[in-house]
Amino acid sequence: MRPRAAIGALAALAIAEVVLLVAFAGGYGYHRDELYFIQAGDHPAFGYDDQPPLTPLIGRASAVLFGQTPTGLRVASALALGICVLLAGLTARELGGGRRAQVVAAAAFAASSAMFIGHLLSTTTFDLLAWTVTLYLVVRLLRGDDERLWLAVGLVVGLGLENKWLIAFLVACLAIGFLVARRFEVLRSPWLWAGVVLALALWAPNLVWQAQHGWPQRTLSGQISGDDPVGTRIGFLPFQLLMVSPVLAPIWIAGLVWLLRGRHARPFRPVAYGYLAFLAIGLVGGAKGYYAAGWYPALLGAGGVRLEGWLGSRRAQGITGVAVVAAACVSIVLALPIVPERSLAGTPIGSINPDVLETVRWPRFVDSVGAVWRSLPPAQQRRAVIFTQNYGEAGALRRYGPMDGLPQTYSGHNSFWSFGRPRDGAAPVIVVGMDGSYLDARFRGCRIVTRYDNGVGIDQEEQGAPIGICAGPREAWSREWPRLHHLDA
Repeated sequence: MRPRAAIGALAALAIAEVVLLVAFAGGYGYHRDELYFIQAGDHPAFGYDDQPPLTPLIGRASAVLFGQTPTGLRVASALALGICVLLAGLTARELGGGRRAQVVAAAAFAASSAMFIGHLLSTTTFDLLAWTVTLYLVVRLLRGDDERLWLAVGLVVGLGLENKWLIAFLVACLAIGFLVARRFEVLRSPWLWAGVVLALALWAPNLVWQAQHGWPQRTLSGQISGDDPVGTRIGFLPFQLLMVSPVLAPIWIAGLVWLLRGRHARPFRPVAYGYLAFLAIGLVGGAKGYYAAGWYPALLGAGGVRLEGWLGSRRAQGITGVAVVAAACVSIVLALPIVPERSLAGTPIGSINPDVLETVRWPRFVDSVGAVWRSLPPAQQRRAVIFTQNYGEAGALRRYGPMDGLPQTYSGHNSFWSFGRPRDGAAPVIVVGMDGSYLDARFRGCRIVTRYDNGVGIDQEEQGAPIGICAGPREAWSREWPRLHHLDA
């Protein structure tokens, strides 16, 4: 019989997490990827060069419901992380944990560095949710629940594949876990195979789109895996100690050991073996450290079960409480916009979490591009277009540019290339993020006017980006456009 669910305490922790994330969601501003998702959501398709379609659609729905602001866009992400917090506790219950086990699992995950995943709208956010739900359902199945739950697993995995293909890695590792644990009876369940068919059916539209467009995601995945392959492998295992928090790592490590060795944990061994398979394959294959994030709600749940007896003493509760609060304080500072923009450059936050820097001062960037456009004579302003090196720049200019009367912005970066091209004859061209031979090979009559300065000394991707004016493309836009498409991770 399952222990009673501590639903009140778990709901309180989940709601507190959501409220915290929403309260600080307005922070510095949009992330470059979010600016891209906004445009992708306005151009729905079965796929994009760099991702499946689900996250842009979720972002579009969130903004429609809650407002066309960073906060409105991110409400869906906050809710997703709140659900993960709740499921961390409920997974502990499915593993046999009582109230203390459930609460410590949920509190530890709420205080973890996953807070940043819930702060932004990203494919990683909903990938984390899909992994957490999948593992929760698998634990229930391992406990002996109705085999028809495999249909729910198939539904979650299929939707997860329409968000990010990484969940296929989880499925493969769980399959290895079942084989190592000799749980061959699972393969005889018709509901398992019905779930597989459902997942593949949901994934099919995106696979067809990718095949029709030359598998651009495979190209980009190769770029990502080739980015600092030595450093990625060296840091992969140590990063797992940071993924939740160094002070909370003993909880999930205790959970992993319990899953591997505990007598009462025997039915759940496939989860532990799957995690070890993930570490081995990820280390050899050069996976990013954060890819493992989806395992930790389940491992923290197991840790809560393993430590539940110890947590019966006031001393143990005090130690755990201090660790959770300490982890939460660090996560809040690193993940949320607590430090003023003008002070950010003087902190180590950007070195630890570089994505924070990519949320700062996009309106100022747009103003800098606008100043170059306004330097043109009025007749040229009316005919001009803007062309950028990357989708973050283009997304910012499309988001804020119309407020200042700027002309339409285009880019050849990834799927932004498919969001429209300039009409033939549109010139001059305000070029952003390009100079030297790259610029001269694509445009004529170019000169760099200025370089962007964010004004607060932050070393972000756009800092120092050239902004210039070109007379026009080398050939008509309709002929030049296919050559301007580029895939970059």
